[in-house]
Amino acid sequence: MDNQNNGKAVKLGISAVVIMSLIGTAGSMLPFAGILIYPAAILFFICSRKNGFIFTLPFLTAAYVFTGFGTSFITAISDVLAPGLAGLVMGELLRINRTQGESLLKGVLTGILCNLATVVCLKMVEGKSLLTELRKTVNSVINTAVEEEQMTLYAAQTMKQTYEVILQMIPAVLIITILLGTVFVYFSGCAIMKNMGDELPNYHPFREFSFSRNIIFGSLIMMIFGYIAGLTGIINTNVLLLNISAVIWVLFSLQGLATAIFLWNLSRFPKIVFIILTALLLMSLIGTVVLFLLGIADILINIRARVDIGRGQ
Repeated sequence: MDNQNNGKAVKLGISAVVIMSLIGTAGSMLPFAGILIYPAAILFFICSRKNGFIFTLPFLTAAYVFTGFGTSFITAISDVLAPGLAGLVMGELLRINRTQGESLLKGVLTGILCNLATVVCLKMVEGKSLLTELRKTVNSVINTAVEEEQMTLYAAQTMKQTYEVILQMIPAVLIITILLGTVFVYFSGCAIMKNMGDELPNYHPFREFSFSRNIIFGSLIMMIFGYIAGLTGIINTNVLLLNISAVIWVLFSLQGLATAIFLWNLSRFPKIVFIILTALLLMSLIGTVVLFLLGIADILINIRARVDIGRGQ
């Protein structure tokens, strides 16, 4: 790496540290600020792709330390290391020309392991359970609202019951967050680098993204094993199946979204119409059901391949 390129690489790394640290710290104080952590992780993904895992790792470590001082070193594992390490791993795999599927899979697994490390550290170091702490926080907020007469007692009880269901789905929420965030980082980062003129031999646009048909059998096996595990009494069957179902729903919906984008890409609609339609699908219940069913249909009958054959490609 010559001096000019080395200088650009260092500037990119420092920019990633500053942005990730600021967002990671703000995420603990401002609602929804943490959502921006994945766009920040794109910088680490690009830096790893261009300069390698070893070069980029110290920058991510610095971002983790700065965020840890600003918030907590334990929560910073999931807030900074999970998306950042996933970006580093995928960037390195892309750099050495590994397949897109392998890059995404290892990126997701890296993020999940980081979240698991957060839960374990929280229990071992502070003696706290993530679920218990979240439940205390929710109950405290609702009780305060009742005391200040901002909420009726009936509404508070209803909200507590609703949040209890949501809290039972924390494992699925963590996995889904990492899954969607990793997919976003990979495809957004690759699109940015392509626009910058980088050659990415193993990159395919999101509209070509597809799971193997084995995902159907894998989903059935997960449901069966989940039911069997529930029968042992170790874990609540309904809770386990609820979490598995949520993850499966998102997987098929991703397939459906890729198929929808593929079909819209063939149309002559203006890009703004395409963006609005995509947003409506993602934000409405009916839209998510459509994406889920479209994903299943595409896996079963390969809609995109049939369209390409019909167009003579």
